[in-house]
Amino acid sequence: MRIGILGGSFNPIHNGHIRICSTVMKVLELDKIWIIPTGKHPLKSHDDLLDTDQRVNLIKKAIEHLPDFELSLADLNSDTPCYTNELMQKLQVEYPDYQFYFIIGADNVPQLPKWHNWEWLLENVNLVAVNRSDTDLEEIQKVEYASRIIYVTISPIPISSTMIRQFIKEGKPITGLVPDCIEKDVVEYYSQ
Repeated sequence: MRIGILGGSFNPIHNGHIRICSTVMKVLELDKIWIIPTGKHPLKSHDDLLDTDQRVNLIKKAIEHLPDFELSLADLNSDTPCYTNELMQKLQVEYPDYQFYFIIGADNVPQLPKWHNWEWLLENVNLVAVNRSDTDLEEIQKVEYASRIIYVTISPIPISSTMIRQFIKEGKPITGLVPDCIEKDVVEYYSQ
C-alpha cells in the first residue's frame, strides 16, 4: 500500500488540507491518505490549541464521506513533543509492507535541518513538498538536499487555520474555508 500522510495540529482542519491531500493522492497515485493530528507540535505554540477530542471530532466529521481518507491517532499518545522521525519509525515497524509519503508545505524544505533527526527522514521517508501561495519553489529547490524531495504543485490555497481562528474572533463568516459539515462546530468550539 502507498500511504500519504498529512500530520499537523489541525487547529482546525480546513478545505486547504483536504485539497492538498486529494491532489497529492491523485498525482502520486496513492492508495490512502492518513490524517494524523499531533498532540504537541515541537515547533508551535499551544496557546490557542483546541483540546484533542475536539480536533479529532472535527477531523472525523470532515473526512467521513471521503473513503480514501483515514484518521490515525498514532501521534496522540504523548504529552511530550511529537517528532516526525519517531512517528515514521513507529509506522514503518507497524506496517513494514507499506510505502509512506509524508506531506509537508514547501516552506518547510529549507527548515528541515531544524527538525529532529532530519537526515534520517531524508534517507528513509518519501517527503512530498506541496507549494504554498507564499513560497517560491525555484528558490526552495536550490537547497542542497532538494533533489531528494518529491514536489507536487497545486494552485494556491489561501486558507490557514490561523486565518480561520482570526475570522471567528472577528465575527467574520468561515463559509467555504472548512467543510460544510463542520462549519457550525468549528465556530462553536473557537467561540468558547
